[in-house]
Amino acid sequence: MDLASELGEALRRFDLYRKGEEWDAPAPRPVRICEEGEVATIPSPSKEMPNGIALLGEDLWVVQGTTLFRLDPGSGERRGSYPLEWGITDLCTDGKVLYAVPYGWTKGEPIRQLDPGTGNVTRTIATAENDPGSGSAAMGIAWGEGKLWVLHGPSGTIHGLDPHTGKQVKEIDCGARWLTGLEFDGRSFVVGSDTFLLFVDPEAGGIVAKTPVKLGVRSLAFGSGSYWILERPLHDYDRYHRLVQVGSGGTPIHRLTLPKRP
Repeated sequence: MDLASELGEALRRFDLYRKGEEWDAPAPRPVRICEEGEVATIPSPSKEMPNGIALLGEDLWVVQGTTLFRLDPGSGERRGSYPLEWGITDLCTDGKVLYAVPYGWTKGEPIRQLDPGTGNVTRTIATAENDPGSGSAAMGIAWGEGKLWVLHGPSGTIHGLDPHTGKQVKEIDCGARWLTGLEFDGRSFVVGSDTFLLFVDPEAGGIVAKTPVKLGVRSLAFGSGSYWILERPLHDYDRYHRLVQVGSGGTPIHRLTLPKRP
């Protein structure tokens, strides 16, 4: 949320407080995540924090908390689940296996390659340029054009990696900051924010298109002509100024089918 939006929300709440009304109640939840295209939703498998989504074959793979769920992409029905012994911040696939990136990739923690049949780690991919790194900020991972791509969220840069060695071979500036979630749809990189899906030129960088969203984006996947979106849970402060998750009953998974861009 930008400064103007935060100020407007603060003034809205102050006006409620001045009237003696419930000032810390959140605004009504939007009916749709996006007004463009077609939107369908399926239930999320858990109430835990969403941490990654990927579409592989006939299965939708979702990480919430420290559990990897295998779902029916049409109904959301669970087809299996695997515990993860470490936390991740996003998930992607090359069409054969899954790749999971930890939040600490930027300080030297390795990407894990997962066997979708067992959920087991079959390989780790370390990036020497990150060792030793200065902090944690990896917020997305994608597969595209034979490479792994990792999003550094605060700076809005995408790092292209050789999947065999982990060596960084390219860097792209999205042209925006504080981003979460990364996917390659065959034409553009797609990254998420609190207010937009941003489409980024995979060669020169920079934003080539925007699609407004009404709910924050946590993680992205693409397949069968649609974008699968894990929503970012809304956090706010209660009357005692404690940070709490609003709507802790879980958030749905959104399937967004957009009109074709020219």
